[in-house]
Amino acid sequence: MTVFQSILNNAGTLNNIGGSIQVGNESTLTNTSTLNNIGGTVVINNGAFGLTNNGTLYNDSTSTISNKFGGINNAGTLNNAGTLDNVGPSVSFGSALNNSGTINNSGTLNNGSFGTIINTGTINNALGGSLNNSGTLNNSGTINNGGTFTNSGAVTISSSSQFTTSTNYMQTAGSTLVSGTLTATGSAIVDIQGGSLGGTGTINGNVAMGGTLTPGSARTPGTLVIFGNYEQLGNGTLEELMGPVSHSFLDVSGNVMLDSGSLLDITLLNGFDPLNQTFSIMDFESRVGQFSNGPSFSDDGFIWAITYRQHEIDVTAVQPTPEPNSLLLLFIGLAALAFYYTCPEKWTRRNALPKVNPGRIHPGGTFYGQRVARHWSGSTCLDSPMGHGMTI
Repeated sequence: MTVFQSILNNAGTLNNIGGSIQVGNESTLTNTSTLNNIGGTVVINNGAFGLTNNGTLYNDSTSTISNKFGGINNAGTLNNAGTLDNVGPSVSFGSALNNSGTINNSGTLNNGSFGTIINTGTINNALGGSLNNSGTLNNSGTINNGGTFTNSGAVTISSSSQFTTSTNYMQTAGSTLVSGTLTATGSAIVDIQGGSLGGTGTINGNVAMGGTLTPGSARTPGTLVIFGNYEQLGNGTLEELMGPVSHSFLDVSGNVMLDSGSLLDITLLNGFDPLNQTFSIMDFESRVGQFSNGPSFSDDGFIWAITYRQHEIDVTAVQPTPEPNSLLLLFIGLAALAFYYTCPEKWTRRNALPKVNPGRIHPGGTFYGQRVARHWSGSTCLDSPMGHGMTI
């Protein structure tokens, strides 16, 4: 079947078995129901609008969908068990892509904020290609990136899966959870400019952290291994999870650099009481810099002391943080004492008889004084006469 300068709308079931569907110049193929490509080929060749899937599109293991010069917009469900080649302007996913086959991209592949890619097969983003994720990308297979990769959504690299990149793994927002292996080869780095990075897997390559790094997953402490160097930038934070059974640990094989402004944050789980306990939170070959928290800081109900050793960093919970109400009561008590001592009662000398040497009491004479109490009125200390009577 060849479509030239025309519109094909499928609202039923369209089975392409061993055939070829060619979407030509200024043509569109729109599926709102079911399109099965079984042993066949679907080619978007110079179609300005190309292929739009609002239903279910199935590409079996012996089939190929090829976007050469047009565009593919998936707002439904695309199940690819065969080959999906994109060399055209763009393939956009605003809904679900389930890939158990192979996707080869040398154009632009966008996973939108409402899109979900579940990959159990292979995704190859070649040199010159662009893979942009602002939705959900769950990888249980293999992703090879030689082009440009940018994440602002949620990427999960599952256990036993691989994500290998020869250019920077760049994240501007969102999250990356590494339970498998993330590898940056050559001069490429894992560049986390914002968002979070966590997991209990392995990162091969250097990491620049401008977001939050949390060893562990799903609020569960764990160990994250970096075979490379780790630099925590001035806007970066290392989050340490601590629970009754385990705590987070960052294992760096190379060098650690803690830039000015980098922070350490401690989160206690399940009511854990760490008082008087010491925890090793990071090890490395060498280190430059310190966290900007200072040698001791308050976090999650405790005062913590940081110890920098030759190849590791430890933290100790030295005492609970005083409760705000206790501090307030202490302040009020100190203020009351200050008022008492700065505004005492006093005696005034009046009507001294005989009047010899004013300002002094004549030996043997009688001094009639007046006892004066003092009290605060606003910020002023006032005198209040209380009566007469004393003899000297």
